[in-house]
Amino acid sequence: MERFVQIQTGIDINMRFKSVEGFEYTPELSLFDLAQVRLLHGWVVDPQDNLLSELIGDLTYNQLVEKTMEKSSSSYTKDVSESIVLKEHLASSQLTVHGICEINGALKIGDIVVLFRNNHFSTITKQNERLYVLVTDIGWAEEEQVVWETLDSTCNNSSFVDGFFNLATTSADKTTVLADEEYALSLELQISKAEQMEQQRLWEQAKLNSEKQDRENKAAQSRTQQEKCAQRERKSEGGCTVM
Repeated sequence: MERFVQIQTGIDINMRFKSVEGFEYTPELSLFDLAQVRLLHGWVVDPQDNLLSELIGDLTYNQLVEKTMEKSSSSYTKDVSESIVLKEHLASSQLTVHGICEINGALKIGDIVVLFRNNHFSTITKQNERLYVLVTDIGWAEEEQVVWETLDSTCNNSSFVDGFFNLATTSADKTTVLADEEYALSLELQISKAEQMEQQRLWEQAKLNSEKQDRENKAAQSRTQQEKCAQRERKSEGGCTVM
């Protein structure tokens, strides 16, 4: 019963970095065994990262903190350089791409487990070959469609889905869609107005060209009449009225 009381204030978790189920045994962890709930983490070192893998090995989180402090206070350049690498790892988001892949591979479709990350416990499941985290943030309480959040990357590049794992539409999405529709309508009106102005300009230009052509035609006709009249005057020494 004492273990259950501790849940209210937090329990001691000391993970290892080699596997998603790597945890140092503590009496508190027996609670998960008692409830038959798997506890996983995604802070797993990629074995292809030779330097980090070699530095960490099978150390627990607490042991790694101690090792990092020792190396950072060392007088050897190599130790100091290695301490920087370890500090970067300890300051990360406690989730790696390799860790996500390992969790995905460790679960079957429909499995529900607990993920430990950043001193918090989250419920995760695997559906359609993807990982989803149960949304418990109070900020999403009013969003009825938001139930799960995808767990695909370490960069918070996620999407929200509903209880059937279909893409959810949030109020922010609705606002964005409405803004896009208003922008599209405004742009359409602007284009329509621009087209009308262009048609008006072309009509006025055509009208000016027509009037200019009429004047040129009349001038040409007048010159032709004048030439004919001049020819008749030379022949008959008569007069001619030009219209």
